[in-house]
Amino acid sequence: GLADALQWLERQMKDLHDLDVTVEADHPFFLEDEDLRVLLFQIVRELLFNVKKHAGTNQATVRLLDAVGPAGEPSLAVHVIDQGRGFDADSLAAQEAPGSFGLHSVRERLQLHGGHLKVRSSSGEGTHVEVQLPVE
Repeated sequence: GLADALQWLERQMKDLHDLDVTVEADHPFFLEDEDLRVLLFQIVRELLFNVKKHAGTNQATVRLLDAVGPAGEPSLAVHVIDQGRGFDADSLAAQEAPGSFGLHSVRERLQLHGGHLKVRSSSGEGTHVEVQLPVE
């Protein structure tokens, strides 16, 4: 399941990048669609790299939750949370050019699968990124 893959990533982030990641999941989150599994794994990895590079902290939490999408469809929510330096999320969104890497790229990839990305952050307050993706 996705939870097992992210627990493997948790160990890799500690061993290779000295980032302490805590993965919280109520169940394994088996996803039939391999493309979605790979997409979510890559997105979480990218978000954790952002924590390591930009947040000024060596700790992050990844939470997997069952959710309900905007149209009432079953969804998976993945939260990546840190208590680092934070940033002005509105300012960053305005600066990112289409086709660039980072949060804009994550947002585009999610939208191709009917998902969305929410970023809550402010200077000195840490960052909370929520990824939500419809699942069967």
